[in-house]
Amino acid sequence: MNVLTKSIIGLLCVTTLAGTYFSYTEHQNNRQWEQQQQHNTQYWSHMQSIYLRDFDYALAESLAASTISDRQAALQSAIENANFILQSVRIGSVTMNFQSWSYESFITDGSRYLAYPASEKEISLNPDQLEQIQRLRTFARTALPYLDQMRKKAVDSSISDIQQISTEMEEALSQLDSVSTYGNKAFNEFLYNQNPYIPPKPGTVFAGETTYTATELAAKAKIFMGEAWNKGAGKQIVHISGGRAPNSEKSWISSYRTPMENQPAPILQH
Repeated sequence: MNVLTKSIIGLLCVTTLAGTYFSYTEHQNNRQWEQQQQHNTQYWSHMQSIYLRDFDYALAESLAASTISDRQAALQSAIENANFILQSVRIGSVTMNFQSWSYESFITDGSRYLAYPASEKEISLNPDQLEQIQRLRTFARTALPYLDQMRKKAVDSSISDIQQISTEMEEALSQLDSVSTYGNKAFNEFLYNQNPYIPPKPGTVFAGETTYTATELAAKAKIFMGEAWNKGAGKQIVHISGGRAPNSEKSWISSYRTPMENQPAPILQH
């Protein structure tokens, strides 16, 4: 066996060993990444289950409360748990690629809506408020079994198996009636009273602004256009989209035109 043959065999052996080591390292890295994802999923689904159970329990307490203050405290607790869930969902969407539009939508709408019955001063909630709270409880009791499955599967299943459970949960939640506030005048008034419109300053919107007559505006236009004022086909036209007409009872004009010296000029928009 000559030197060249030995060198080729040696090179092949080194290449094979390097490839084997690289494949093994890559496999280990992938396995570690998957284990970390499983751990993250297990922890995330566990925390979601805790928050969601507390959310449902607080809603149940609000329905069973014997005093207004107890009901308000229970609803406030439900809102706080809903906010914890939302924070965790957003983290899960980044770290685990968790995507469930219906799950996040129910919690978002619920957190937004529950402030309304929490502000109720009557001894009992009205039928619509009771219905919306029941819808949120149905959502929680539907989602919880799937979250428990995800927590258990995360121990020894693949990420694709866990994502399949997430997909099944999304399908189940999409069949439920969501929180409905469409056409709810009392709820809309509640939202408005929380953030009423306050004008930036009192008085008429355009109060204090300088107004010009057509002649004054034409003079300013001529200065603005400069040499281009006497160029082009047609007559000089000033087109006013808003303003006060001289010697007129109208406060606003949709269109006002005046010829200037019968010289050609482009149309100027103001």
